[in-house]
Amino acid sequence: MKMETSGVAISVRRLVEELSKQTIDVYLMSVGKPAKISHNGYIDEHFMHDFATIPVLRSMFFSNNMRQGIKSELLNASIIHCHGLWQMTNIYGGWYAGVGRIKPLVISPHGMLSPGALQFSKVKKWAFWNAFQHHVAHAASCFHATCEEEYKEIRAYGIKAPVAIIPNGVDLPEWREKSTFRERRRVISLGRIHPKKALDRLVAAWAQLESDFPDWDLVIVGPNQDNYAEKLQKQAKKLGLCNFSIFGPVFGTEKTNLLHSSDIFVLPTLSENFALTVAESLAVGTPVISTKGAPWERLKENECGWWIEHGIEPLVDAMQEAMSMSPERRIEMGKNGRNWMLKDFSWKTIAQKMATVYQWLDEGGEPPSYVRVK
Repeated sequence: MKMETSGVAISVRRLVEELSKQTIDVYLMSVGKPAKISHNGYIDEHFMHDFATIPVLRSMFFSNNMRQGIKSELLNASIIHCHGLWQMTNIYGGWYAGVGRIKPLVISPHGMLSPGALQFSKVKKWAFWNAFQHHVAHAASCFHATCEEEYKEIRAYGIKAPVAIIPNGVDLPEWREKSTFRERRRVISLGRIHPKKALDRLVAAWAQLESDFPDWDLVIVGPNQDNYAEKLQKQAKKLGLCNFSIFGPVFGTEKTNLLHSSDIFVLPTLSENFALTVAESLAVGTPVISTKGAPWERLKENECGWWIEHGIEPLVDAMQEAMSMSPERRIEMGKNGRNWMLKDFSWKTIAQKMATVYQWLDEGGEPPSYVRVK
């Protein structure tokens, strides 16, 4: 796979780290600046990106060195687990493991088969599927879905292999109480600034709320893709917004502090298979508003947020309700979200489930209860 600072890359690395703590030897391979690093329990190797300066080919992430590396390590492996789709880094392992029927192959699409994701670069994905991806996908021993909705998307694409439904995990920072007294309040949306996130709807919704909540700010934070941040800035200027800002990405402690110091997290996305930022927000005690493009229907059940229909008006209604609440009530909802994350989304629990899937594929027997064979 291609390793970045995206939610997928973070999730993969944390899974690897937790698997290694369970005495599983892991070899993580990705495209990046060539390097080979030995960690406690796993090896992390980055391979050269071929054709990195050539348009079209650049986006396919060819790496002959990675292909050779996978081939040479295959005899030492029990399972090959590919993360993501639509790049050659997701194909190499499948060629040798799945198509060659040498070792069991697991594929985690990470939401890349969702209708929202498939609408971007349709022609490229159609060509890639027919040339490379379908051979590997139909040779997989098992797919991994992070939620029920992604399981349905995998089946809708004609995949008949068993599917393990295991959510992503979330790191839980040390708990800090939120202050009820601040001069200004903040609505935040953090993640890729990409058309798929439908942030233009959030900006339009804010235009209907800003004058009624003059002590609140809307802040969008993340890496800019397809010049989408510039489009949002133009939209905000045209709407005459004052309490609105866009910033570049933040990481680590800075990201945790930013989410903790915010009052509401909003994800207006068209489609997500998990949305790690939702879990990260809940982990620090910030209530969440998410559209039904992300699989967070239990926000309401756990009294820690809103799961709403797509569109501007549903956003306006949910944000108005959340912003009108007392600080104490929002803090209470945030604590509910934190408790939910502790119960169901620790990385130790997630890694144990994945390790059980690997063992089943390697040794046979009855599948784990969370694996759908049909």
